[in-house]
Amino acid sequence: MKISCIQMDMRLGEPDWNFARAEELVRAAARTEHPDVAVLPETWNTGFFPKDLEPCADRDGERTKAVFSALARELSINIVCGSVANKRTEGFFNTAYVFDRTGEAVAEYDKTHLFTPSGEHESFQCGWHTCRFTLDGKSCGLIICYDIRFPELTRTMALEENPYNETFYDLWSVSITGQTSKLVTVGLFNDYHMGGPHPWSTAEYYTFRTDTGELVTLSEILNASPDEIEAFLLSELTLQNDAAGGEIDMNTFRAYGADDYSFALRDGKVYVEFDRYEGVSYAFGYIDSIEMTMGLKPEWQ
Repeated sequence: MKISCIQMDMRLGEPDWNFARAEELVRAAARTEHPDVAVLPETWNTGFFPKDLEPCADRDGERTKAVFSALARELSINIVCGSVANKRTEGFFNTAYVFDRTGEAVAEYDKTHLFTPSGEHESFQCGWHTCRFTLDGKSCGLIICYDIRFPELTRTMALEENPYNETFYDLWSVSITGQTSKLVTVGLFNDYHMGGPHPWSTAEYYTFRTDTGELVTLSEILNASPDEIEAFLLSELTLQNDAAGGEIDMNTFRAYGADDYSFALRDGKVYVEFDRYEGVSYAFGYIDSIEMTMGLKPEWQ
């Protein structure tokens, strides 16, 4: 497999120029080097990284998918789109997309280990999962920049080569998922495998006061009573359950009090988060985060 690694100068916060330049360089590589795979650099659409991502980030990868899916199909090469600053409902992510020779998007990966010395964690949300895929019959995996410092990530992907590999792995990571001047949320994430076909993952969130380090509860910081919080969450979960055809075990959550829910701060907002199999079967997957629209109490803003 022949790979062309494209090193390009980016203009900070100028996605139009960067998209045009990236396409130009991929075309040049395809014409002169005839690679099987062209690889773009990290955050090539914005540079690493503007202080204000809102006006220049891609929206759920829509522009990246449109441009490079068509380009991969036209040139009949595989394209690993480096990574792009990417805006989704949950916030900004450092996301890589992969397109095969037919233009199909075969993989998507959010950077797991954000480079905290440069403050990347203050602008981006961290990813949750490994990413493996196949190009031209070759098994591949994705990591981005600082991820390389954490060998457990690549080891995990290597073990996933055989989905029934009986080797045990236990991968832990911790990161700040969001903060305000008065509150900070720390996420504790665990991916592990005891053998058999299905790995397991958990996520726990803890929100602390920045002045004293004390743990706070949902009812303590939200601008609503515990009864209002419980009613709101059950209403939102009921909507998700109806859309999922009754896959959510509502009795699990009817037994919850307001402060039994896990929650996290992101972009100054509060989201209730659910563990991967909390209240649902393995086949269903997971429950979507719920934004607590009543917001923070004035004293916590």
